[in-house]
Amino acid sequence: MPPLLRHALVAAAVIAAAGCAGRATAAQGLHPGGYRAGDGAVKIIPQAQRPPLPTLRGTDLQGNVLTSSRYSGDVLVINFWASWCAPCVAEAPAFAQLARDLHPMGVQFVGVDFRNDDRPNAQAFEHRYGVGYPSLYDPASSVVLSFPQSVRPVAIPTTEVVDRTGHVAAVIYGGPVFYSTLKALVTAIAAES
Repeated sequence: MPPLLRHALVAAAVIAAAGCAGRATAAQGLHPGGYRAGDGAVKIIPQAQRPPLPTLRGTDLQGNVLTSSRYSGDVLVINFWASWCAPCVAEAPAFAQLARDLHPMGVQFVGVDFRNDDRPNAQAFEHRYGVGYPSLYDPASSVVLSFPQSVRPVAIPTTEVVDRTGHVAAVIYGGPVFYSTLKALVTAIAAES
């Protein structure tokens, strides 16, 4: 394992072990028993074993069409969140700042807002926390279900890091994710050849 990635894994071990568990019907079929509370576990996937990112397509919170193909060649951080999720609220300012700080390195951020009551709650969340990157609106969890079982989001929040070749390189189940932890992990993946 490259030293930078090993450092990121060690840093990720300090992620808070808080997550949101939900009981909405959209959760059924995603994971046995529905969603579970995340424990902050970080799953780093060796390059040869990384599954491809499924094609993501939908509308963002403003109603614009958004597809994953627009991020081809970039490192992509995908944050699965809900406006009612306390760890999502806690990590939102750090994600907004990281999106700005890491953009010059060819790192893009996309949110996936799922299991919210309505679009206005999600829009208010993004406005309140200064989230400047788009979020797919996924109330039925269809985007979530498109992910392979091995990397499917099973906790709220879940953060997936996709390498420049379009493969899922790391998954963080739960949160809140700290700025320094995610920065180290994403920087290591961005530096891969």
